[in-house]
Amino acid sequence: MANQLNNYIWLADTIYKAGKISLEQINDKRRAQGYDPIPERTFHKWRKGIEEMLDIDIACERKNGYRYYIENNDDLKKGSLRNWLLNSISTSNLLVENKNLKHRIMVEDIPSGRTFLQPIIEAIKNNHQLELTYQRFTNQTPHTNVVNPYCLRLNKQRWYLLAEKVGVGLRTYSLDRFQQLKELDSTFLYPKDFDPNAYFYGCSGIIADPNYPVQRIRIKVNGLQANYLRTLKLHESQNEIERNNDFSIFELHVRPTFDFVQELMMQGADLEVLEPDSLRQQLLENAQRLVDMYQQKK
Repeated sequence: MANQLNNYIWLADTIYKAGKISLEQINDKRRAQGYDPIPERTFHKWRKGIEEMLDIDIACERKNGYRYYIENNDDLKKGSLRNWLLNSISTSNLLVENKNLKHRIMVEDIPSGRTFLQPIIEAIKNNHQLELTYQRFTNQTPHTNVVNPYCLRLNKQRWYLLAEKVGVGLRTYSLDRFQQLKELDSTFLYPKDFDPNAYFYGCSGIIADPNYPVQRIRIKVNGLQANYLRTLKLHESQNEIERNNDFSIFELHVRPTFDFVQELMMQGADLEVLEPDSLRQQLLENAQRLVDMYQQKK
């Protein structure tokens, strides 16, 4: 199954990068990488497998010599699971093919995913409860609870589980703070009307606090730093509404929760909050506390 998935990812990634490509051109790339060419019958079988497994539609343009392309190409540019799979596995395949360069290619690690990701996915798939032993940074001792797993979210190299703590309500758990995890035989009823995307709407990270409604936020960023925010947005709602040589102004619709404020603070003096006044004042107070700390005598 893993080998077949790699084949699907390779083919989808090749077509995606090419824009439009013929089967003959695809097989030229296969031969160049040391692989056997794909017979036409196998190729169409893989097309169907890619559609079923990855929800990626490979269409054919017949008027220009049967060239293939990704029909739902725009969807792959969004933060979807299939986009993450395509990027992750195609990058993994690329690294394997060039393992002689392993000392010259450095990547970030996501340690929490190796141990606990698979059993959590199985529990989500089967609607099974989980017995979770969890160590919060704010507690000195770990606690064990039974939870109903709703969904997984990847944010800044950490995996998070959104789960219903039985008898309490929804809680977000970071996988790198798990100590033990056990899938139970007992099942739970996943709410049909629950939408993870709606739950995290307006969130820049993993804090979905209803006490922080989504607000229109305007920020001013200096010209050089603005280049970084264009290529890696603070939030998917980010839109550049003014641009000149010295600065740019971006507008976002975000919940101004703690994690979003931290993102703004990381930009230092290169970013100024213009609106709302409440968020501007909060960053001013944070900056003043930082100044006070450094001005204290040792």
